[in-house]
Amino acid sequence: MKVGTDAVLLGCLARAGNVKHILDIGTGTGLIALQLAQRFAQSTVDGVELESGAAAQAELNFKNSPWSHRLTAYQADVLTWETHQQYDLLVSNPPFYPTSFPLKQAQRSMARTQGTLTFDSLAKCAWELGNIEAWFWYILPAHMHTEMAGAMTSHRWHLRALTSISPLTGKPANRIVAGWGKQAGPYEESALDIRTSSQQYSEAYLELTREFYLFA
Repeated sequence: MKVGTDAVLLGCLARAGNVKHILDIGTGTGLIALQLAQRFAQSTVDGVELESGAAAQAELNFKNSPWSHRLTAYQADVLTWETHQQYDLLVSNPPFYPTSFPLKQAQRSMARTQGTLTFDSLAKCAWELGNIEAWFWYILPAHMHTEMAGAMTSHRWHLRALTSISPLTGKPANRIVAGWGKQAGPYEESALDIRTSSQQYSEAYLELTREFYLFA
């Protein structure tokens, strides 16, 4: 799986108060987990990944990073994974194609189809793994946010932050980054254009991602 803009955005925007323990659900090769380890210097970060090849790559990436002592990769199905840890911050760049979507590569199919990790099971799983003050963040195509929001609400999450992501100034948002808390509280809404009308990265996007992109 290549480094994608979605993962970078989620890794930059996710936050919570007093972050000590972080969980990346469906970590893939570990990009978001690595970003969060860099941002939250006092935290431990666990990444759970079902696909064995990606999990092995995440483990290697964690080992070779400056934060290896704070990062752990688990090859497991998060729905049956057992841990005694309760997390302050949980994130996921979840599967977003329906199971009928034709994909050529088996690994990408596993990572990008709602086979077992449905929106409802993801919302429920995050609730069970989060502590009483937990936040859960995800990024999804804009047209799927309503469905995911319904699942989150049904599992007692409170929407606390939402950023609408547009690929180009003047174009409709095609991604939503949403942050939900177990506790109710103030709600923040914002918008971000990735590129300007001249196809250059926007200043807001460069500022947000400066710690992670060599060109920013």
